Amino acid sequence: WEQTVAALPFAIKRILAFAFKIIPISPRKCVYFSIHLGNSFN
Repeated sequence: WEQTVAALPFAIKRILAFAFKIIPISPRKCVYFSIHLGNSFN
């Protein structure tokens, strides 16, 4: 179980990297800016 928990961040990074390769640049920019705007308002 501890090994599974330790592997989770790595698996999430792999999934995100894979998703970013699939998603076109335009939606990526929208998500990126929305995250930045959300962080700046908090």
